[in-house]
Amino acid sequence: MCAAYSESIRPIDELLEASEIPPHVVAYKCFPPDVKRGAGRPVKRRYECFGEQATAQKKARKQACSRCHRSGHNRASCDFGI
Repeated sequence: MCAAYSESIRPIDELLEASEIPPHVVAYKCFPPDVKRGAGRPVKRRYECFGEQATAQKKARKQACSRCHRSGHNRASCDFGI
């Protein structure tokens, strides 16, 4: 990594002729990367800790009506009278 920063890089002026550019820079071909990023949401790459696995799994709670306190429906679809 130190070799990459051993020389300073100066900006190229517009008036600079092609003869002043070093031949190894002129001969170097730069191509785009071979692999492109896939479409969609990126994959989760984080490992879960030991304690996170137990807290991530929540039990399904049965739906209970707040009017009659019976399970299987909610207040909006309650058939029982008050």
